[in-house]
Amino acid sequence: MKTRFVEIIALLALMAALSSTAFAQDNFPNLVGKWTGTKAGHSQVTGFVNSESGNLLDIKEQKGRIFIGTQTFNHLDIKKGGKPSKLTEKISGAISSDGKTIYISDPDGIILGNILSEDNIELFTIQNNQKEGQLIIYSNYKRMNQ
Repeated sequence: MKTRFVEIIALLALMAALSSTAFAQDNFPNLVGKWTGTKAGHSQVTGFVNSESGNLLDIKEQKGRIFIGTQTFNHLDIKKGGKPSKLTEKISGAISSDGKTIYISDPDGIILGNILSEDNIELFTIQNNQKEGQLIIYSNYKRMNQ
């Protein structure tokens, strides 16, 4: 009788552990959609920059904590004498286990961020390359109504 009771308790504990693990894997904020934002930053080549419009983050797909998409932003094209142009880059990202921190890889560097609310995220782009030199950009994105 005691053995059966211990087996039932062990089985219930195992089921609880498995269900909480499964829940934790699916309990990440849904970032899919279009986000528009502002940017402010500095690079050794272009100096201080601000961009109040034209910045779009498009999260196209998300599976659990992993997501993919594109970012489009105003870029000062050094080859064109520093004239602004639109640039679109593919991104891949992940949400940390706390459900609030974001890590993104783009073709030039890394982007770290925070989910501030369901409809607001902030990102910090950090790069050090031949084209831009050292670069830091702060972005604040708000989810667009679909």
